[in-house]
Amino acid sequence: MTWVKMFFVLYWAGFLWLAWAKRKKLHSYEDYVVAGRRQTALLVWFSLLATAIGASALLGMTNAAAYMGWPVFWWVGVGAVGLGLQSWLLTHRVREMEVTTLPQLGEKLVGKPAGVFMACVVAISWIGIVAAQFKAMGTVMNVFWPEVDGRILIAGSALVMIVYTLVGGQVSVMATDRWQFILILLAVGLPLLLGLGDRRSYQVGFSLLNDRFTIKDLVIYFVLTGGAYFIGPDMFSRAFCARDGKTARKAVALAAVGLVPLALAIAWVGVMAASLTPGEGVALLRLVGEKAGVIGQVVVAFGILSALISSADTTLLSSATIWNQDIFGRKSVIGIKVAIIGIGILAIGLALLNTPLLQMLLNVYSLYVPAAVPVMAVAILVSGKREIRPLWMMVAMVIGAGGGILSLTGLGPWFKPDKILAVYGFLGALGVALGGGVGKKLGMR
Repeated sequence: MTWVKMFFVLYWAGFLWLAWAKRKKLHSYEDYVVAGRRQTALLVWFSLLATAIGASALLGMTNAAAYMGWPVFWWVGVGAVGLGLQSWLLTHRVREMEVTTLPQLGEKLVGKPAGVFMACVVAISWIGIVAAQFKAMGTVMNVFWPEVDGRILIAGSALVMIVYTLVGGQVSVMATDRWQFILILLAVGLPLLLGLGDRRSYQVGFSLLNDRFTIKDLVIYFVLTGGAYFIGPDMFSRAFCARDGKTARKAVALAAVGLVPLALAIAWVGVMAASLTPGEGVALLRLVGEKAGVIGQVVVAFGILSALISSADTTLLSSATIWNQDIFGRKSVIGIKVAIIGIGILAIGLALLNTPLLQMLLNVYSLYVPAAVPVMAVAILVSGKREIRPLWMMVAMVIGAGGGILSLTGLGPWFKPDKILAVYGFLGALGVALGGGVGKKLGMR
């Protein structure tokens, strides 16, 4: 196994080298944060898909399929719906506003208090998303280094990711995403092809709802997970990198279409793994290990790691930019680098907790989505057409955040923790934003 471990060392070293090489293209703050706003539709499309397929998809979905079956499709399936709606309603407008972060967009449309509130919600919540990717990296590496404490592997992988993101900024993130996406396709396609010839792969009937995934679960997924794709700091960060609004809209629309077959393929691989190689650990690696041995496992592991890296670097850089720019009020590359280190350390600590991946991410979305998405959706759609009332929009955000907090903590004997409370918070925030946050048409007396 020594040669296998050497491949992984070279893999990680390659990312560090690329970040070091790309640093020469960093000449300004916008180069570091939004890759100079000069990316093509193809590059933004690659980056969107690579960012969307992270720990939740390749590890969370495939492992959850053993319990849930085919309905695991919805975790990424609702993301396709969210991106489709974004491309139709928002993307072009968002890109043309020439901002660098989602909270900055909120400040521009709703006012500074709303921008700061949103920045705090995103900056705190997104540490959990970074932590989920770090946790998943350690899980994958532990398959090949079983003799090493998993906590050390989580910390070691995370430190490489932190350095890679810190050195190369958005330029290196965009440059690597196209190659990472190709490896992601291998990670999904190889086990899928290997399992198709086994009749046991078809034992679980196709159904997108069952007694373990009900209509209530689907509503929660649509609102909380789909909402993060519709309006999310990492998804919007890709649009900010596009060279214009038309390019951004095209890339997001193509990503929405591309996510559907990917979601189906990932769900199928998870169902296959549960039928053919039941057990603990990483479902994808179990399946391909039985069918193609250690070489197949290495190929798939590289694809899984690529998915995790492409999500981790985007969320880490987005969160650090928000901390630096929107909370501390500085447009400084050095400030972002300091924030990357701080967020990375906090995320490592959170990753060491024993929380399942999908649950960790759903907890993040339960706070962020009801607090930010309804207000931002209304503000973007009515911008330039109707008056926006900042006070009522702030009330809406507080109501949404309250619902999200209740969904995680409960409230004594009255409410038990339940994700449906975040959905109620979302609906309450949307009602207040539409009813009180929007005034008369502009130009009317």
